[in-house]
Amino acid sequence: MNEKQIMVVEDERIVGEDIKMRLQKLGYAVPGIAHSGEEAIKKAGELRPDLVMMDIVIEGKMDGIEAATAIRSRFDIPVVYLTAFADKNTLDRAKVTEAFGYIIKPFEDRELNSIIEIALYKHSMERKLKEREQWLFTTLKSIGDAVIATDSKGCVTFMNPVAQALTGWKQEEVEGKPIVDIFKILNEETGKPDDNPVLRALQKGAVTSLTNHTILIARDGKKVPINNSCAPIKLKNGDISGAVVVFQDITGRKKTMDKLKKAYADLKKAQQELIQSEKLAALGRFSSGLAHEIKNPLGIILGGTEFLEIKLPQADNDIKTAINKIKESTFRANNVVHGLLKFSRPSELKTGRTKPDDLIKDTLSLLKYRMPLSNIKIETYYAKEKLFIEADKNQMQQVFFNILINAIDAMPKGGTIAVKTYKTEQPEPSSNKHLCVIEFSDTGEGISKNNLDRLFEPFFTTKRDKKGTGLGLSMSKMIVNNHNGDLEIESEIRKGTTVKVVLPLAKKETQGNEK
Repeated sequence: MNEKQIMVVEDERIVGEDIKMRLQKLGYAVPGIAHSGEEAIKKAGELRPDLVMMDIVIEGKMDGIEAATAIRSRFDIPVVYLTAFADKNTLDRAKVTEAFGYIIKPFEDRELNSIIEIALYKHSMERKLKEREQWLFTTLKSIGDAVIATDSKGCVTFMNPVAQALTGWKQEEVEGKPIVDIFKILNEETGKPDDNPVLRALQKGAVTSLTNHTILIARDGKKVPINNSCAPIKLKNGDISGAVVVFQDITGRKKTMDKLKKAYADLKKAQQELIQSEKLAALGRFSSGLAHEIKNPLGIILGGTEFLEIKLPQADNDIKTAINKIKESTFRANNVVHGLLKFSRPSELKTGRTKPDDLIKDTLSLLKYRMPLSNIKIETYYAKEKLFIEADKNQMQQVFFNILINAIDAMPKGGTIAVKTYKTEQPEPSSNKHLCVIEFSDTGEGISKNNLDRLFEPFFTTKRDKKGTGLGLSMSKMIVNNHNGDLEIESEIRKGTTVKVVLPLAKKETQGNEK
């Protein structure tokens, strides 16, 4: 895996060299150090680093905040601020530049590493979101149906070319205007104006449709027979942020609603992933500090119980039982601490070309060694063609292991786990068109819809005995996302659960060339 390139901007040369050495010690490459805002912009354009560490207060005509603004807008490079000053005015100015983090001097290497990893991950998610938004915008412009989008007040925010052609209005003419002034309709049978579907969708929060006898009155008075549907745009918390109305000239109908819904779902998913990534980043910062604060006291407690066992070998059963309970609780707390540390400091990816089938076989062997599977039947269905992925074997095996453990726990009375591998293709334009799917299906209890939406939340668990830490799926999703993949879960109560690990296939020339 290539080292991440981090450029340092620091006007004090000794401090700059010290930061460079600390970054290199953490495993990052430092291609250059700039000593002024102007030099920082020039070097950022030449070096194109993955991230810039920017001292806010630097000598010269341009301070760090101005330089960061230019670097962000010109090159889309994330910036983390370094400063010895944390006054409100400085921070307020810095916030406007959408920085990816702040480090107050002096700082520890652990803090530096954590902030950098969070900034790189957040920037990666933002870039994916922008790609999704651009793809959605292009899709809406190119589809054959007319599309008008509004805000929560019913004012127009977007019209695609087909909508402009049918209504006779241009996008720049209607932005911010009420939809009722642009999308005028009447009932063909009665000749009377019809209720605007956008206003109904905003009021009811539900999809609305018009009758099959709806006429659109264009800007020039032309009457166009249409059919349409309108859907509210709902945020994750249930608030309505606007609506989208889709309509067609039914004299030349082109049904592309599925394509529009898919585009909207993808955008919503990307937005949710960005929100989740920010939550995980905040939790990671909190978890790292909390875990270190708890780790030492736990060690003392554990050492104390072992000391008591030695000093009280002839103790009565009540005392021994109490000591054992303390040890069990301490071990469980220690497992949570280790989980927190792994969650806050994910290990570096060491990817290599490998077959998913081999990873599954190795994981199943480890699973059978670790757990009794007398009442569990495991079936494997491997792809006929040889599939290869670029993956960190250890991390990917951990993902498979977590999924299999969850499946086993969901079948306390026994059942069947089916593991499949197969090739599929990405339906929309993507750099990773060819995909490998590793699918795990169980015949367990299933997961409710409410719980299904929360599965990737850290510390959330559906296990009745609460024996899990609730970090397994959160860490698994983070690992899969770091492999440019996705983790998908489908479930139905009393029918079972299916988990899909979707990863890009290795480059085409490597497929089928096993050595």
